[in-house]
Amino acid sequence: DLPGGSYRVAFQKTRYLPMEKVIDIVGRIPQKLNVVLRSDSATLRVTSVPVGATVLIGGIDRGTTPCTIDEVPPGKNEISLRLDGYNLHKQLVTLRSGEEIDLNANLEPKPGSIMIHSVPDKATVYVNGERRGNAPLAIEDLAPGTYRIRVELAGYLPLLRNVEVVQGASAAEEFRLERNSGLLELITQPAGAQVFIDGTDIGTTTVAEGESDAISEPLIIDTLEPGAHTVQLSKKGYESETIIVSIQKDRTATISQKLKRMFIPDTIVRTGSGPN
Repeated sequence: DLPGGSYRVAFQKTRYLPMEKVIDIVGRIPQKLNVVLRSDSATLRVTSVPVGATVLIGGIDRGTTPCTIDEVPPGKNEISLRLDGYNLHKQLVTLRSGEEIDLNANLEPKPGSIMIHSVPDKATVYVNGERRGNAPLAIEDLAPGTYRIRVELAGYLPLLRNVEVVQGASAAEEFRLERNSGLLELITQPAGAQVFIDGTDIGTTTVAEGESDAISEPLIIDTLEPGAHTVQLSKKGYESETIIVSIQKDRTATISQKLKRMFIPDTIVRTGSGPN
């Protein structure tokens, strides 16, 4: 029943952008008008590698990848993807009304860590052949995978072990080292003798507190390899001594050595005739 002429037709619907169309009515010819309204928000299609990440928009949970999210407000939106074992992925996206955007995210695995303990402690730790420090030692920021851990300490057998590092997890490993050495207990008379073992300066025998220097405190020399060793003792005013000692694994050898004083002329006596 519309008279002929031009008409402006307006369309409105909640959550959609308004639209206007101009039509011309001529005679009694029916006209068909097809209208597709555009959403007043944006649509986001989100995928991730791996799948199963929670999608947060403005901190609000909007689904799990892969997913399609409607009614995303136009403008700048912070999109976050969260998945256990992976770093939080954040991305700022600018959207326009009625726009559809695909967002693809490659999630970065969280590194793992290993805590290394040794018994006894202070053992040197190597990871894939690289020296990393002394136990106890925390090794962080390791990519997921298998690592070759070697622990060494003088006087002990080295230990090697493969350790699996899981992304985002911390592993603890204890290495109990087996002794492969013996000990030497050395006492000198008097104290103050310089000690060399196989040519290496070990130190000096000392006096017990409150005691005379006639005899030294026991000097304990640890982590000696099994077998024969040459012990040399020297002190000013005394003859040097060389002793061969046999060291056995997990045994303590004892040396108590009395040094011989050297005759060193330090006085001149003159005689002569006189009135007496």
